[in-house]
Amino acid sequence: MRISDIQREFILVDYKTKHLEFIQQGIDRMGNNSILLKGWTIILSATILGLFAEQANTTIVAIVVCAPVIGFWVLDGFFISQQRLHRALHNYVRNLPEEEVDFSMDTSEQERDPQNGLVNSMIRSHLVLFYIPLLIVVLALGVVAG
Repeated sequence: MRISDIQREFILVDYKTKHLEFIQQGIDRMGNNSILLKGWTIILSATILGLFAEQANTTIVAIVVCAPVIGFWVLDGFFISQQRLHRALHNYVRNLPEEEVDFSMDTSEQERDPQNGLVNSMIRSHLVLFYIPLLIVVLALGVVAG
């Protein structure tokens, strides 16, 4: 049985669509991870501050709370960076001819763009506007209570 040119074209377009769907699932997953991290950051910070609020030296407790907040900020930046890499891969695959679709999820070509890096992702406005005020509040509570 021989596949006609029209059937072959349909199969190739379907492959490209499936590949784009796979990439989109990665983008969605990284976005969800970023949202979950923000929730965990607030919960963990509030819990630690609440548990140690009556300690004698709350300034040290506030500084200790800053460590996981900064750690979550770096991790959040990583997920945003991965999301940006997958968006760039999505754009690359979208422009590929159907014959060249290979279902690769390799983002090494997209890593060359400095905008997709970890540091650039960490200093994105939505992350800075979330983590810097949180750090300021935590340190202010430590200084005021201490």
